[in-house]
Amino acid sequence: WGLVVPAVRDAGGKSIAGLARELRTLGEKARTRKLSVEEMRGATFTIDNTGAFGSILSQPIVPVGQVAIITTEAIRRGLRPLDDGAFGVRAVMNLCISFDHRALDGAEAGAFMQDVKRRLEAYAADQQVY
Repeated sequence: WGLVVPAVRDAGGKSIAGLARELRTLGEKARTRKLSVEEMRGATFTIDNTGAFGSILSQPIVPVGQVAIITTEAIRRGLRPLDDGAFGVRAVMNLCISFDHRALDGAEAGAFMQDVKRRLEAYAADQQVY
């Protein structure tokens, strides 16, 4: 079958529930070989889930015509410093980004990753995301 990567249009304007619905629809189309060429064109940024296979640190290659790719790595338990100076066991996930320096400056990529980190860490365990 090979790898097919659908493009989610206007992802920044969708809720988490909206993204989940679209990903489910596109994923089903990909699995049943019903994706159109148009549904795979025009992406600028890719998100990969190598962590689903246990990867904790990967180095993705930016797809042709895109600006960047980020991978979500496996979630594991790790010892981390807490705000009060003590240490605690927390869920930890590496996020790895590769980007095309011709289209994106390293400072912008770093700021983006800091923002992603801040947003992910802001979710509470009991917070609804839909």
